[in-house]
Amino acid sequence: MAKIKRNPKRREAIQKFIELYQPESVEDIYESLKDMLGETTLQMLETELESQIGYPKGDKPEAALNSRNGYSTKVLKSKAGAVPINVPRDRYGEFEPKVVKKYQTDISHIEEQIISMYGKGMTVRDISKHV
Repeated sequence: MAKIKRNPKRREAIQKFIELYQPESVEDIYESLKDMLGETTLQMLETELESQIGYPKGDKPEAALNSRNGYSTKVLKSKAGAVPINVPRDRYGEFEPKVVKKYQTDISHIEEQIISMYGKGMTVRDISKHV
């Protein structure tokens, strides 16, 4: 049987995962993955909003018409279970997210892609740009 080649970046990402979450069982791993999925989805949504309104968080130019307006909560259904997230809003309600569309709650199709990208050593920012 051939030896499986390990990607050093993947191994490093897994080491960081273990250090951060310190899982002791398979259930702990799933809970950690749900947490990572929620955080990644939030980061992607915030990046989308930043792209739409044209400036980064905390840096509102005087000429900007639209601005951030807090968050609304949403519970996503994934293969690992329910994942609560906060969806960023804009003042005029023009923000149409592409990662998790309005009224969409089932994200099982994108979940595997995000976990795979994490496993390959991609950062949250890289994943946001890719998706």
